[in-house]
Amino acid sequence: HLYRIIQESIRNAVTHGRAGEIIIIVQSNGDDFDLSIRDNGTGFDSENTREGIGIRIMRLRSSRLEAGFGITSPYEAGRGTCVRCSREKQKIW
Repeated sequence: HLYRIIQESIRNAVTHGRAGEIIIIVQSNGDDFDLSIRDNGTGFDSENTREGIGIRIMRLRSSRLEAGFGITSPYEAGRGTCVRCSREKQKIW
């Protein structure tokens, strides 16, 4: 499931965000993990953007892993996107 979340995030970053750089970080500790995929693409306005099938499937995959899932444009539209999937006891989603 993590592989497919990473794959879809990369596809979205390249296709929709026209990203030139993508950073993938995976940390694990026992059964817990924290995955983040960040890009420098165009970003998006999360308030006014319709969620497509790819993001819905990533949410479903995260739920199968009993993990939290979030996708944001951290600063503002045009400043990239960050996708996170995490199953860490200390993190609350």
